[in-house]
Amino acid sequence: MDTMLTQARRTLALLLVAGVAAAICTPIASARSSPPTEPPAAPAKAPAEFAPELAAQLDTITPDSLMAIVNALPTKRSPGPTDEHREGLNKTRAMLSELATKLGYEPRIEPVAWKKREFTKPAGVPAEAPKATPDEPAKPSYGNVIFEIRGVDRPREVVIVGAHFDAVPAAPGADDNGSGVAGLMEIARVMRDRKPARTVRFVLFDLEEIGLVGAVQHLERWNEAQAALPPQERESIALMLSLDGIGYYDEAPGSQKNPFSGVPGLPKTGSAGDFIAIATISKHSPIIRRLDKHMREGSPELKTVVVDVFPIAPPDLLRSDHAPFMLQGHPAAIVADSANFRNPHYHQPTDTPETLNPPFFARTVRGLAHGIIKIADEVPPVPRPKGPQKPEPPPVLPPAVPAPASGDAKPTTPG
Repeated sequence: MDTMLTQARRTLALLLVAGVAAAICTPIASARSSPPTEPPAAPAKAPAEFAPELAAQLDTITPDSLMAIVNALPTKRSPGPTDEHREGLNKTRAMLSELATKLGYEPRIEPVAWKKREFTKPAGVPAEAPKATPDEPAKPSYGNVIFEIRGVDRPREVVIVGAHFDAVPAAPGADDNGSGVAGLMEIARVMRDRKPARTVRFVLFDLEEIGLVGAVQHLERWNEAQAALPPQERESIALMLSLDGIGYYDEAPGSQKNPFSGVPGLPKTGSAGDFIAIATISKHSPIIRRLDKHMREGSPELKTVVVDVFPIAPPDLLRSDHAPFMLQGHPAAIVADSANFRNPHYHQPTDTPETLNPPFFARTVRGLAHGIIKIADEVPPVPRPKGPQKPEPPPVLPPAVPAPASGDAKPTTPG
């Protein structure tokens, strides 16, 4: 696992340096989700104006519809260490592209280049992938799957809904991240015939588990493409969401751990893991609070916790594909069930579909679908974020700024 984490640590360290200047002056937002010792925010009642036809659409997101997608995914889908893992990853990409096509979208594969490296050998699996030689070039052997609904009023303001489809070699990846993939595809299904004001772009990221590779390269390409356009034709990112592990819930007292012990407004260790977390930095709190409100309106039984008290993201808030977006100044958040802080099957061979909680999973996805629809349509403009960033030489990490990854590999592993 240490070998697999090297690129993630390096990538996140460099991104953290790039984001410090923008984030350091942001005041810490007050924790508004609940008092320090209270449980997660109470479910919201659906407002009277909640459109019946939208409610009916959301009701088609069911435990069965979500679990059908989770169960269909290959259980080995990583760039190594065996041919079966690599074939499973390619099969997953093709399957998701085909599903998007069947839903009426026009998906495209965005090439992702990666230099093959030797993996840490999982128990009982022979290591077949050769070590990379120093002069071996990175090859575009992988790819993100991208499709979108073009906005009708403000098409250059983009809401990105992302989820990674790869898994660690040792795990079948039902929660991490079959659940995020299934959630994204079901949201795309119920939104297909809508005409949002903003563009909604769905991105299924490749190679998240080995250092957010697909997300980093996607953002680099976006920056280059936007910089080449006249200013009036450039896009802005209104919101980026990474759905990463959204299917595991446990109502038992003590099932939830807290990586941020003592932070006001967050559940104490010992709480039940029966909520979904939405985490960002305080700079982006306003839009995430609106998303949270819309989520609970659209799924009245849903419990949520918003983590938005940090002016600079701690390492455990940089573990998924939202990280490069957030650290370049774009409003971005991870939506997650908190991974190893709740789920004992995280990155384990036991991360199987049987361990998920389909009713709670469906509540979360219905809430997300409603929240994304409302954010894509809302009248108040989202404050225009930072424009495209010109690629620059990687900054040297100052000794005073610690790398995001701690000595404890498990809490800082990408999602």
